[in-house]
Amino acid sequence: MKKIFLATTGAICLAFGANAATVTATDGSQGWYENDTRPGGTAEIVNVSGTGGNLEANAPAGTGVVKLTTDATNAAKAEIGISQNFGSVSDVINKDFQLSYTWYDTAGTSDAAPSVKLEFVNTGYAGDGYGQLIFEPYAQGANPTSYITPTKGDWVTTTIDLNQGRAWNTGMFNIGSSFAGPPNNTLDEWLSTFDAGFGEASLIGVSVGIGSYNPSEVGYFDNISLSINGTTTTWDFETMSAVPLPASLPLLLAGMAGLGLMGRRRRRT
Repeated sequence: MKKIFLATTGAICLAFGANAATVTATDGSQGWYENDTRPGGTAEIVNVSGTGGNLEANAPAGTGVVKLTTDATNAAKAEIGISQNFGSVSDVINKDFQLSYTWYDTAGTSDAAPSVKLEFVNTGYAGDGYGQLIFEPYAQGANPTSYITPTKGDWVTTTIDLNQGRAWNTGMFNIGSSFAGPPNNTLDEWLSTFDAGFGEASLIGVSVGIGSYNPSEVGYFDNISLSINGTTTTWDFETMSAVPLPASLPLLLAGMAGLGLMGRRRRRT
């Protein structure tokens, strides 16, 4: 049975519309790409069939997931993301905004687990109009200064909306970086903390990854769901499967070989 983190359910059901996409590559051809994977880190779509335990049994959707790894160095980082203009903060970060993803953290050297990053920009802002909010599973305590130990060894669904999910800020819109927290605020709290330029910024990217200074980590994620103004888009990551041969193809090839043999015999005669 899957454990649920921050929310009572990982499913997002909206009446207005839903889109589902299967992603089989992280080269940008299907929107998702390795936007900040650094030396010592890897991000790849893998098949968990045959791995056993909760990793296989409780996988959220299909058999494919994204695997993130870092080596023993602090510089290693593994991350994939999607970049597009999702709309202005004032339009999309509202009571209907909701993002969920399902992640799995193996026992590593730290409390890091796959985290979500939201990227914002306001090109017309006079000060620092670019930055990110980063939601990390260990920073989800009861208040902006408390922390927890993330679940390890099972799939967990995290849901982020205005009042669920805490994030630290990389520095933007007249507020300095809260690197790794504290404070770790909800979206609603950050909305009231940044100055007015944040409302005019655009949400331009969503990423999932394991950041630097988290050596020797292995994590997985899948089934990202983003709801904006009544429309939900869900991304399921799967490995490329071989295209099955038509049942008639072997018979066709055998027949062609037979015709070729007959032709050679006639030429000899």
